Amino acid sequence: MNDTIARILAPLNDEQMAVANCNGHCLVIAGPGSGKTTTISRKIAAALQDPNERIAAVTFTREAALERRARTISLAGRAAAPRLLVG
Repeated sequence: MNDTIARILAPLNDEQMAVANCNGHCLVIAGPGSGKTTTISRKIAAALQDPNERIAAVTFTREAALERRARTISLAGRAAAPRLLVG
């Protein structure tokens, strides 16, 4: 794990880190306030450190999609924005 990815994932607790380190498709089911948006945003931001990665993420509301996209881009950097689709 490089330093940038380690920095992105550092705030996660053990359960969140397990989600972030899951390879392939990942389904996260957790209650309100458990850190789903944070965990998934950080997982995506870490994956986008590979310039060959493209990510599509789906959520239930437009507001949640906008929040996830903003958080992810703030972590991953503006250069990753064209490789991220959230809806």
